Amino acid sequence: MLTPSVVSLKIYNITGQTVRALIDKEKKSTGYFATVWDGKNRDGNSMPTGIYFCSLEIDGFKEIRKAIILR
Repeated sequence: MLTPSVVSLKIYNITGQTVRALIDKEKKSTGYFATVWDGKNRDGNSMPTGIYFCSLEIDGFKEIRKAIILR
């Protein structure tokens, strides 16, 4: 049996500031998971049009993808 992984999924703005942590260091079992970012920051305010980065970290693996909000 595989052990659960530590997972972090965060959204950053173009200057590298954390906008919102969607998943932050939870232990997840193996499998497929989905989450949706509603385009809001941690205070619940809608983010303006712009480029954002989604950073996924799982037990030392890290991948960053670009996201664009158009309003």
